[in-house]
Amino acid sequence: MIASEVVKFVKYKVLPTCRKILPENVRKKMLFLKKGVLFLNSKFHFYDFNSQYEWDKIWSREKEQTWRNYEKSFEEVAKRIDSGTKVLDAGCGLGLLLDYLSQQNTCKTIGLDISKVAIDEVKNKGHEGYLSNLPEIPLEDNSVDVVCATELLEHIRFPDDVIKSFKRVCNPQGKIIIVVPNEVLGPLDLSQHYRAYTPENLEEFLNNYFNNVEIVSFEDRGPRILACCINDK
Repeated sequence: MIASEVVKFVKYKVLPTCRKILPENVRKKMLFLKKGVLFLNSKFHFYDFNSQYEWDKIWSREKEQTWRNYEKSFEEVAKRIDSGTKVLDAGCGLGLLLDYLSQQNTCKTIGLDISKVAIDEVKNKGHEGYLSNLPEIPLEDNSVDVVCATELLEHIRFPDDVIKSFKRVCNPQGKIIIVVPNEVLGPLDLSQHYRAYTPENLEEFLNNYFNNVEIVSFEDRGPRILACCINDK
């Protein structure tokens, strides 16, 4: 508990104050402190930067002005989804992908997120929404045609459990579509991220659960990887 409060205090109090009052050459040296805090937290998990508290704070601050509109990713995802299908977006945030799929593909849309702020916004837009902490998904087995997870898997400490939950709710021969940063924004760069994925290690991981995995690399606010998996195992 004490270690958790120390990590939180350094990130939210010490570092922002130092950025305001210290000269630039000293601020650059402070990056070593930030890297050190993130390194220790990535190893010992003192504080959960992916908690409901953290994401409620993020979405309350960003709301409709959010920069997290991954247009190319949404386009690549939509190309792999048939019109009228039932889609679950896990880690849906404010529902930007749900909006896109509803408008472009006339999909039946369901959002799931750890943030109550996000889910309230999703419901206000007319989507079905569930407040839940993965790997828990409050849906019946084989209840959706597609599960999407964009900018999510890198935030997950135990991704095997999450993939198993995706497979459970997805229809046999349905699709599970994942988008992650490509070999950037690892745990020493961003406090919410547990690992950095590459096309190779993502495909190797997903091959444990699927026979048919398509891997595509593209640019969208930096390098991205899309994996489209058929729920066939």
